[in-house]
Amino acid sequence: MLASTGEEKTMIQGVFHRYACNGKGKQRGHGMRLLSRCCAWLGVLVLASAGRLPAPVEAADPHLESADPTMSDPIVSSGNLTWDASLDVPFKVAGLGKNAGLTVTLTAHLSTGAAANAAAGQSMTLSVAFGNPNEPGNFCGGGAGGPGGGSFACQRSLVATLTSDKNGHVTGTLTIPGAIDITGAASMCARVSWTLITLTFGSQSVALPDVSDQFNTPGASCPPPP
Repeated sequence: MLASTGEEKTMIQGVFHRYACNGKGKQRGHGMRLLSRCCAWLGVLVLASAGRLPAPVEAADPHLESADPTMSDPIVSSGNLTWDASLDVPFKVAGLGKNAGLTVTLTAHLSTGAAANAAAGQSMTLSVAFGNPNEPGNFCGGGAGGPGGGSFACQRSLVATLTSDKNGHVTGTLTIPGAIDITGAASMCARVSWTLITLTFGSQSVALPDVSDQFNTPGASCPPPP
């Protein structure tokens, strides 16, 4: 068993005091041999202590490895349109190390519009809903019956706190919900445009590509952005 740090220090100091500083040549020579042995032991102890030191911890370097904004296509049948126009952003952040939680924020500007004319003998309905209707500051939408439509523009955001896995990665999908539904229409148009899409994590913000799409029957046109 190796001596403790205090014992090592006392042993070496004793050798220096007794032999290196002694005026007798015989003892001094003997002391130098012992001193060499102590130095050898000291080297062993230093190496052993170094082996017990914890490995240096790599500094966290969070960075976005991937993010791909997407939106589903509209589903159209005769006189009807159902469109899940939610903005979905699957992403992966790496280089986090162990963390209690990473706050990831998705923001985007929404521009959407829809218009429809009622088919003969039918009651046309049009509904536009983006965000959570229970959160007035985070909802954009409206509805109409009969001929006509509407145009809307608003800012949407979503915040989530996620924890990295053992490899320091955070993966997930953030979704800002949205839908357009039209029934009983002779002609119709619907457009959705997500722009200024930004993913923010920690102190970093990354701009992502825009996502947009539009459907219209021949001759139909959507209301212009407000």
